[in-house]
Amino acid sequence: MSDDLTLALAFSGDLEAWADDLKTAMLQGLRDGVEDTGRIGLERLRDDVREAGLGERLPKTWRLDLHPTRGLAYSPAAFIRSTAARIIDAFTRGAVITSRDGGMMAVPIPGGPMDRIRVLRGETSVDAARRRLGELVFVPIRPGLGMLVTKRVRVTRSGRFNRTDDTKTYSPAYAAKNIKTGIPVFWLVPQVVLARRLNWPQIARDISQTFGAQVEASLRTRIAAIDNTSTRGRASHAVLDGLGAGFSANLSSILPD
Repeated sequence: MSDDLTLALAFSGDLEAWADDLKTAMLQGLRDGVEDTGRIGLERLRDDVREAGLGERLPKTWRLDLHPTRGLAYSPAAFIRSTAARIIDAFTRGAVITSRDGGMMAVPIPGGPMDRIRVLRGETSVDAARRRLGELVFVPIRPGLGMLVTKRVRVTRSGRFNRTDDTKTYSPAYAAKNIKTGIPVFWLVPQVVLARRLNWPQIARDISQTFGAQVEASLRTRIAAIDNTSTRGRASHAVLDGLGAGFSANLSSILPD
């Protein structure tokens, strides 16, 4: 029997590899939680616009930016913004809009040709209509209300508006005598009253309240996915247990002013 008695206290397994895996899993969990919350919030904001009956273009002005755009970070962030902030704000607060010069305002008629005409940068909607449809004809309806109609398009059976090459219908004089056959493009009104139809501030608050829980769930999922072998498995569960339920209460998100 040897005179040397030794008790060995040492780690078993590849602790360095597990530490690397754990770091990566936590960073991935942070990224997942932030991105998932951002995408859920984005869809809720877009649905809010759709449900308000404001068409399919305005919802797409809500955009999601992730930082960093690629890779992992200890402080990932999601920014949801609208490229039509003034319009969104107007339908959130409610507003009365008048023209700057006190004249009539042209409002695209729902289901009309403007639904398929893109307004280029620097153009007004009327400019865009004239570019695609030619000269528009003014039709008085009653005092304070009128229309701009086009004689240059026809409606197909499928409901599309196709431009016609009939030079006779290009004549404003001819069109004025045959108003009933024109296709309405704009209402002309002295002002537009925008009712409150959007509720993005409440949606933002809801998103903020779920942010922490979403990040926590993503962290737990990623950490639990680490190979459950030897030291890795025991340490993974120890990390999960150490975090405790509801640790995300210490997380916060930033709301707009």
